[in-house]
Amino acid sequence: MDFVNSSEYWYQPKGFAIRRETLPTIYGRLKVLASYQGQPWKKVQKDYTDVLIKKGLVELRKTKRSYTASDYSAISRMNKVIFSNLGLAWVDAESTVFITKVGEEFLKTKGNPRIIEDRVLKYQLSNPSFPQYKRIKVFPNLFLLELLLNFPEGAGQGGITRDEYILFVSRARNFDEAGQVREAIEKFRKLDNQGQRLLIESLKKAPIITKGRLRAVSRRESIFRTIELNSSYALNFLCFPHYLALEDRGARSRIYIPRKYWQLANDLVRKYHREYYYTEFDSEKDWLSYYGDPSKKGTFDEALEYYETTSKLPQALEVYQGVEKVIFREFFKI
Repeated sequence: MDFVNSSEYWYQPKGFAIRRETLPTIYGRLKVLASYQGQPWKKVQKDYTDVLIKKGLVELRKTKRSYTASDYSAISRMNKVIFSNLGLAWVDAESTVFITKVGEEFLKTKGNPRIIEDRVLKYQLSNPSFPQYKRIKVFPNLFLLELLLNFPEGAGQGGITRDEYILFVSRARNFDEAGQVREAIEKFRKLDNQGQRLLIESLKKAPIITKGRLRAVSRRESIFRTIELNSSYALNFLCFPHYLALEDRGARSRIYIPRKYWQLANDLVRKYHREYYYTEFDSEKDWLSYYGDPSKKGTFDEALEYYETTSKLPQALEVYQGVEKVIFREFFKI
């Protein structure tokens, strides 16, 4: 796989790690936000932020007697990232506060983790909330599941390491690359420890290339380093579901499917290939209308309906062709 000639990767917004331990904080922040439902966000964000500070729902780097506009803006952006990432709420400077159906369900159940698991499963990259790398078209959690089914726990080295995630998984652009990623990991493992270290050290020094030009940024002087700095946030999010395990030990972290969830993971991947289809949404509002609705499952029918409604006939034709491939595979048991 070509590692250095592209700056695209499975970007996950920073600022707040989505883990089971942080769910009470997410629930608390959303509960406060719900009291501003229907009000213009531009007018209420300062008051909302003040309430979060008073309730201890925001961690501040330093104690202040007063906060500047930039402080409020930073806290506001962080919360928007969380709510957009999980499909819980629509928060925009030009709109009123809106709690999605998923957000309402999350509040009613007082932060049930299974609601977040379902969002992670249906999460798409890229999407209009975080559209940095539009050539990536994948359900990352499901891609990771399919890959890990090839590296079972108890069969030699079970799962994959953080380095393998950085080198190979985080660069995948679609499901068709799953086989390539598996083969690349297998080849990497054939190197001895010194060979693996030399490869990683050389990639850490390889400059970022954007639109054919070299780019150097402090602390992110290479694409490897960029993904490495982002990997904790990405892996906490992608491994949130109970059927995935993340042993967090820095570079030696291991991601795997516990043996008792093997059948569940296999069923989810098979269901994906039968029913799921990546949809290119035109706007963040369209994306959150889908992602924030628990009844939406990311199916072929939903993609087709969206493309027909928005008059995207070439994309609708691609969906039809995708359905034909599924029918062919199911008929011949491929």
